[in-house]
Amino acid sequence: MNLQCARLRLAVRMTLVAKTPAHEPPQAANDNQMVWPFVPFPPGWHASG
Repeated sequence: MNLQCARLRLAVRMTLVAKTPAHEPPQAANDNQMVWPFVPFPPGWHASG
């Protein structure tokens, strides 16, 4: 059990160190740098949430 706790602490510490710099926002993997156009719904259609 102690060995598992030590490995867990090490894994958490490594993820905190591996974070991206604060001055550079993370970029999405599928980011194609385009702004998508507004496409309205056809007459009589609506979105529901």
